[in-house]
Amino acid sequence: MADQRLEGAVNTVKGTVNEGVGKLTGDKKLEAKGKVQKVQGKAQDALGDDIKGFNPTGLLVAVFGAIAVIFVARLMRRRDDHH
Repeated sequence: MADQRLEGAVNTVKGTVNEGVGKLTGDKKLEAKGKVQKVQGKAQDALGDDIKGFNPTGLLVAVFGAIAVIFVARLMRRRDDHH
């Protein structure tokens, strides 16, 4: 519960840093990785809230966050396969 929220906060911060560094250096892959980490972090945080007390909105955020992570990961994999 609290661990899930802490892990989510850490992933959100890591994602923000990676996205920013990727933008500054022109590294699109690092920038995309940062965006994925941010979504994962937000989903973990929402999941931690849901474990404490059921929150359907938080659950929806977690589900859509997970879907977004899968979608971005597949797009990145396709892009890497074509290069």
